[in-house]
Amino acid sequence: MNTSVLDICANEQFKVNSYDSISASDTTPFTYLLEMIRNGTFFSCYWQKRSVHIRNDFELTQAEHTLDSLLNIVRNNNIYSRDCRIVYTGNVLPFEQFEKDGIACVETIEKLIEKNATLVFRYFDRFDGRVKNRIQSLKNGLEKRVLATTRSNCYYTPPNSKGFAPHWDCHDIVVYQASGSKNWSLWNSPVKLPNKYQNFSHYPYEPKDEIKLTLNAGDILFLPRGCIHSASTSDSLSVHYSFGIRTVDYSDVAMKWLKEAIFDDELFRASLEFSGEKTLDQVKQQLVNKLLEHPILPSICNASSELLGNKEIPARSSFELKMDSVLVRTNVVAHLVKEQKSHSLLTRYDSITIPESLLDIVQKIVNVDSISPSEVELPTNAALKLFEKLVEVGLFVISE
Repeated sequence: MNTSVLDICANEQFKVNSYDSISASDTTPFTYLLEMIRNGTFFSCYWQKRSVHIRNDFELTQAEHTLDSLLNIVRNNNIYSRDCRIVYTGNVLPFEQFEKDGIACVETIEKLIEKNATLVFRYFDRFDGRVKNRIQSLKNGLEKRVLATTRSNCYYTPPNSKGFAPHWDCHDIVVYQASGSKNWSLWNSPVKLPNKYQNFSHYPYEPKDEIKLTLNAGDILFLPRGCIHSASTSDSLSVHYSFGIRTVDYSDVAMKWLKEAIFDDELFRASLEFSGEKTLDQVKQQLVNKLLEHPILPSICNASSELLGNKEIPARSSFELKMDSVLVRTNVVAHLVKEQKSHSLLTRYDSITIPESLLDIVQKIVNVDSISPSEVELPTNAALKLFEKLVEVGLFVISE
């Protein structure tokens, strides 16, 4: 790691308009990023603080994608409105302008690209195994610290062209320059860490304090949410992947918690009467009392897993578990959240309550590579029920 990076104060205030440019030296920039995530440097120096450009020191002799290879994806697949976009003169074109019979039309897309339009593939990991592996390794690294979902987009921009107008995103972004080069401009934001309710279009703002940089093939750029950015090409075409990182923030959990605490109470469902006996101050105090009684931590776990909305694990009815079944540990990260009388085990898929009596057993189970229910000192029914839950939250799969 560069000394300048390690010297950055972990408690530094959010400075989305500043960035570091560092060299990946003897490894690839993406591997360098994963290492920073693993050792915590990424979180102490950059996460929710500033941008970082990780430069590639190796010459890439083969482009990951060309325009022909991307157009072949359109030719060989039924590409619908959810799958791709065309950005022209800074705006997203309606799908109807480049589709035929409900499917993206490659001939029309080619003509638009000739006019300097940008082609955007959404959820690009479905079409490229390398991108799928990168986004999965990024997700696995981040999940040791935060619960996150990730989405990959692919952008093809022809030479001397520009994509979106300056804007910020309500999620963090890792940019991977796959082919060619692209010029980026970064600006400060009037909103620190904007959430999904604080879209860029809601704020009249003139970008200032511009920072300019160029991404070359293999380079990585991390942009924290709220960083205003825009990108364009010069003489080179550009293919880059954008890995969007969506996390659950405290306001999400607070809103979920508030609904859980008051929606089942008739006191707060009663109509507001300005001449009634209750004053707003009394209702405020009753709300405070209600929230103080509410079990906070289970709500955090439930809200986090529900808000991520990433239910990919098979339902209990879709597998058969026996005492001699062999279960193999997946790479899904588990977080044990301490509570007063019990604990919650939280993954990106769901959360389950762990009684205090089972805490030591579960801590050992989640750290093994493989196990059978028969190896746990529990009654048969209890052992099977526990492992069913661990399969449902994605920690284990049953070996064939």
